[in-house]
Amino acid sequence: MLFHVGLCDNLLLKCVGWHNERLPPNKQTTAGELLRMWGSYAALALHPGEPVKTMWRRDARPGDLFPPPAFGLHGVTKTRWEELKPYQGLMFSKDEDDLDSSYPWRYSCAPIVCYNDTREMLIVPSWALTEDEEMALWLGDEGVVEGAGANPKPIPKTSYVERKPDPLGAEFKTVADGESGCGLRAEVQEGSPEHEKQQYFDEYGHTIATQLRMLEPYFRTTTNPSMPDRALYGDSWFTGVKSLEAIHWEVRDVCVARTVPFPTAHSSPDQSGKCLWPYGDLKTNTARFDKEKLAQHVGINSGDWATATSEVELPDGSKLQLFACAHRRGGEIHTFLCTCGCTTLGVPQRHKDDELASSDSGYILCRKCPKCCNDATLSQPKIDMNNKMRQFELAMERRFRTESWPFRCFIYFLGKMLVDTFRLHVYINKDKDLTWRAAVKRMAYAMLHNNRDKIDDGDCPATELFDTTASPFNEVSVSSTLGRLGEHAAPGRRHAKTECGHLAVPLSEVPGYSGSVQQNCAVCVANGVKTKLKTSYCCSCCASKDYILPIHQRAGKFGQPGCMAAHVADPLAHKGIRPKVKKTPVATPAPGDSPAKGTRSQARTTGSTGGSRAGGRSSRPARSQSVPASRQGRARSRLDEIDEEDEGEEEDDEDYSNLDEDSGEAQDSETGGQGSEDDD
Repeated sequence: MLFHVGLCDNLLLKCVGWHNERLPPNKQTTAGELLRMWGSYAALALHPGEPVKTMWRRDARPGDLFPPPAFGLHGVTKTRWEELKPYQGLMFSKDEDDLDSSYPWRYSCAPIVCYNDTREMLIVPSWALTEDEEMALWLGDEGVVEGAGANPKPIPKTSYVERKPDPLGAEFKTVADGESGCGLRAEVQEGSPEHEKQQYFDEYGHTIATQLRMLEPYFRTTTNPSMPDRALYGDSWFTGVKSLEAIHWEVRDVCVARTVPFPTAHSSPDQSGKCLWPYGDLKTNTARFDKEKLAQHVGINSGDWATATSEVELPDGSKLQLFACAHRRGGEIHTFLCTCGCTTLGVPQRHKDDELASSDSGYILCRKCPKCCNDATLSQPKIDMNNKMRQFELAMERRFRTESWPFRCFIYFLGKMLVDTFRLHVYINKDKDLTWRAAVKRMAYAMLHNNRDKIDDGDCPATELFDTTASPFNEVSVSSTLGRLGEHAAPGRRHAKTECGHLAVPLSEVPGYSGSVQQNCAVCVANGVKTKLKTSYCCSCCASKDYILPIHQRAGKFGQPGCMAAHVADPLAHKGIRPKVKKTPVATPAPGDSPAKGTRSQARTTGSTGGSRAGGRSSRPARSQSVPASRQGRARSRLDEIDEEDEGEEEDDEDYSNLDEDSGEAQDSETGGQGSEDDD
């Protein structure tokens, strides 16, 4: 996926500097670690059923339907996460020398500026652009005072947009690509006092001035004379006769007034500077246009349309040609105002109001449609679909409750980055089967296991943005993947390309493991290293409670780039071990005995049970006559196994006089009342 395009690297590097200004010298962060933090926000948003503070738990709870999240297995500890999270809302220098102390949005403008700069530098839009609104939910404090050292947490100005699902918060006007859906620009609505200071406001007012500022990167100018012609779709807030006229005049004025030669394949001679052709849905902004009169000429059948043409005289005496198309959709008529396109018959389109009256038929009538409406249908839903993915399906803003508006603004733009990455991947790589949630899982994992620091240090090719050998590019959920690292791994070990892959995790993270806190590194042992073998880490893919592959987490004694990298390159080249755990032998009363609770049996026997074994170890006791021969054989077989397992271990003088009939293992039970003493 196109992470290097979708994510804002300039914001990441700036945040590293701002974090390190405030962190102690021994706790400085890096770009790779901060990128893991960004990935953790996406991964945590995928698991809304668990409180954030318990996402690091490793133990299953009664009633759990899924494995514990065990989020610490993916490189971000809970302590470090809680330490770095507050600094993400401080996206400015500590002394505030880079801020305008009189600008109320100064504490939250960094992600807006970085997002716009990245998109302008890296994204070349298609022939279609679209404009719409987005909301960032905010229910906290409002008002930022002037001067350095002010409280950065409140939002400077809250907007209320009644028609939006989350009507209260910050409103952003946005531009996106009409084909791919990737976002291109965003501008926050700062409030009337700030709007009056902005470019184009004196000439056109707030609405048109906002459009012109967002569209400036796509004007054809002296610095970019080859800017292609594009169609611009806007919803009802952006569309009107005055806005179409202003966009045409400003773009033409920028170009023609500077006498720059431009291609005129799509322009008449008096429109040689024009490169943006706006059109859109006309609802409330009907000044200088008789919408009702045109609607009277529309037929009664769904899909009928009527057209009207006109010319608008510009200040220099030239003419701007406009046409309108009123199209019936069911019982409603939608009117489009255009400077481009055509009204001939286009591709028929389905609509919810076009279903047949008979519910048994199962047929849907596709209404006829002009081509200009086909263009609108292509571009119109892109930003609304982005909002749905970001705001409701991922719901990062609701997942991380905060009192800091700059942190909420960052979460809003992080969601936009993820959506843009997904849109670009689907559009460029033609991956139509990839779902949004599956894409977020990929992106979260890639950020959590990124190679950013290795790339910066020259230890990894710049094309390997993350550890692809350990990436679960499948439909397994992030939480389930984390929870199953140690439970379903088999001694055979999966190949590095399958499922979760090979990662270094602490031995204490392996579910059910009760061995030593350190073991000898299997890679070092396999390569003949004799010193500094101990490690407290093991391979997650090759680990279970009874079988582990200890390994150094980073650089080991065996060459470069380290033990873990050598194991990932050839997972089957290194032998794992079964950790030796001291078993406590216990006694079980013979058949017919009734052990009494609360009394302890004798664990040692006297010399009458048999001669001593070599090395001071007590001899194997004689069998009681009441013990069947089959039990004796099973017991001897088990004792032979115990002897083999105990080779090389420190010898003891524990007794194995009483054996469990079912397991064949010695049990340390409470005294058996009429136990062995009565049998003797």
